[in-house]
Amino acid sequence: MTPQRAAVLEALSTCKHHPTAEDIYELVVRKVPRISLGTVYRNLQVLVDEGYATRLPAMEGSHRYDRVVAAHHHIVCSGCSRIVDIHLEDDDSLRETVEAQCGFVVNSHRTEFEGTCGECAAK
Repeated sequence: MTPQRAAVLEALSTCKHHPTAEDIYELVVRKVPRISLGTVYRNLQVLVDEGYATRLPAMEGSHRYDRVVAAHHHIVCSGCSRIVDIHLEDDDSLRETVEAQCGFVVNSHRTEFEGTCGECAAK
C-alpha cells in the first residue's frame, strides 16, 4: 500500500456519497499536494481490483466509487444523480428465476432503483 494509495483509500472511506475520481482528487490533493489526477485514477483502479472498493457505472460521464464492497443496492436521484445505498435481504427466488430463464449461473447481481430525492422533490 503506497502512501498515495492509502490517501486515496482514506478519502474514499470518509465520503458519505459515491464520489467521482475528481471528487477524490480534490480531497487527496489537500494532503498530498503533488498527486496527479492520473495517479488517483490508477490507484482507484487498483483498489477496485483488490476488492477495497467498487466502481459504479458512469453517470453523466464519470464513474462513481463506493467503499462499501458488501452486497447492496442503490437508488439514484433522477434530478441530481445522488446515489444512496440500500441494504435489502437477498431473495434467492430472483436469482433462481434468472438462472432458470437464461440458463446462466448467477455469480452476483446488483439492483438499481431510480427516483427523486427529497431535496429535488421539494424544488
